[in-house]
Order: sequence, then C-alpha cells, then structure tokens
Amino acid sequence: MEGADLYFISNQQNKSVSIPVSFRITGFAPEIWDPASGTIKKMENWHIKEGRTYIDLNLHENASMFLVFRERTSDLSIITTRDTPRRPNVPLKLNSNWEVKFDPAFGGPEEKILFPRLTSWSEHNNEKVKYYSGIANYKNTFVIVNPDFSTPFYLTIDSIHNIASVYINGIDCGTLWTPPYQLDISKAIKTGDNTIEIKVSNTWANRLIGDMALPEEKRVTWTTAPLNLLQGKPLLKAGLEGEIKIWQ
Repeated sequence: MEGADLYFISNQQNKSVSIPVSFRITGFAPEIWDPASGTIKKMENWHIKEGRTYIDLNLHENASMFLVFRERTSDLSIITTRDTPRRPNVPLKLNSNWEVKFDPAFGGPEEKILFPRLTSWSEHNNEKVKYYSGIANYKNTFVIVNPDFSTPFYLTIDSIHNIASVYINGIDCGTLWTPPYQLDISKAIKTGDNTIEIKVSNTWANRLIGDMALPEEKRVTWTTAPLNLLQGKPLLKAGLEGEIKIWQ
C-alpha cells in the first residue's frame, strides 16, 4: 500500500480484551479494516501526542484486524461522545421450538427433530443426532410488530459449532464462524410474520467417533487413518447453543 502504513493486530486469548496501543506515526487518521466482514471504518476515538498516535482497541476473543493509516489529517484528536446514548429495544429471543432437519445420507435421522432449547447435538439422546457430522437446517418463525426501519436490525447467536449461514425470509444475510456471532439482517426483516433458517455445519470428529462403535459395513465415513486414534476422545460440541436474539 504505497503511501500508507498498516498494522496487523491479533488477540491471542480466548476472551475479549480492551488494550491501549500507540503507533509511531502522526498526520494520518486511523481506520479499522475488518478481515472477517470486509468492512472499513474510521476510528472514532484517538489522539496524537509527542509523535505518536494513541488508540484504545477492543478485540473479541481470538479476533484480529488491520489498522491502516492512509488518509492525511491535520486533526490532533478525534473524540466521539454520546451524551444521550440510544437505549436498545428489548431483544426478541428465539430460544425454543427450533425444528432441525439432518441429512440421512450422512447418518442423520429421517424425521425432523424438535429442539425445545438450543443445545449441542452431542448432548442429544438420539444417537443419529449425537454423532452427526454435516449440515443441519434450523427453522423457526417470529413476528415483528410496528418495526422502526430507521435503525438497523441485528441477529446475535451465543455459540456456533462451527459455521452457520443465516437466511431471513429466504434472503441470505451472511455467514458466521467467529465471535461475535452477529449479523445485520435489516434487508430481510418485514412487518408481521418472518421466517428464519440457519444452516449449521460441524466437523467430522463426532461422526468418526460414532463410527468406531459400528461394524465396518454400517459406518458412514471412510478413512485411511486408523480410527483407534480417536479411542477415548470426547465428542465435540456441535450446532447452536444458548440464545438467539433479534434486536435494534
């Protein structure tokens, strides 16, 4: 990037962190380039002092970002204050009555499974769910009454194991694979009844562990690697867990 400085910042911890950082650069406005979403935004709070630019950074667990200095500025500080922060609306929680369809071709049950609450597949009493590896489709409905379309609608999921694509009213709203599990779903929300579908994929580990207990002719997977390497290994979490919220 000719004429610009960029820094790669990475949080190596399994928890969110807030850290003060300084860079040996002046005369440029800092920008955050998010490699997960592809978004670029200008920093709202920074200042220059004694030849350095000071910034307070907030990073989610294991998150990373590029900090880019490319636009010249004569400002010595930008401090954004919000005297009257908007109180977010009470979130709509979608935590019950999820209908989940697994793929029988990958060892899943033929029938749809009702999840009264969102728990890991590996905790289910149906072994075809417990040891399932592949894609499962979660479906539900919700109602939006008197929406305010002047502010964005967001969806957040507490935990995803391991990757999920979200569709609202048949519209692709994006894919989640890293915290924070949050999407802007404004383009798909409508007044009244809405449908939501979440396609979740996990790893092959649980199916491989489950196949160890089956005779070879009944196994779903096939591998040249010896399965006894998985002997005694615990099942991994799979699917969605916790709460799903829609909020503004």
